[in-house]
Amino acid sequence: MGRPKGSRNKSTEVEEEHGICEVVVVPEVVEQKEKEVSHEEEREETAKAVQVKPKLEPLGPGQKYFEAPDGTVLIGEDTNPHMWYRAGNDGKGMWINPKRG
Repeated sequence: MGRPKGSRNKSTEVEEEHGICEVVVVPEVVEQKEKEVSHEEEREETAKAVQVKPKLEPLGPGQKYFEAPDGTVLIGEDTNPHMWYRAGNDGKGMWINPKRG
């Protein structure tokens, strides 16, 4: 009779007696690389992380800003829940929502 279904692969006494089972130990080699970061590289990384958006001018009555995912800001009517942006989705066009805040 064999092992029950779902049991783990363990060597049996028969395999050990006949030398069928082998145990191979593979040592793991872990390489640690030290990363040297200069002050200039740190400044570049922090400059990339912080993006300052320009302040937008106040709009006239009946207008609001719409912001595309690529950062383009459009002005549209405030009665529209969204606006069509032709350059979005690799030139196929997409609907964009009003700018928050």
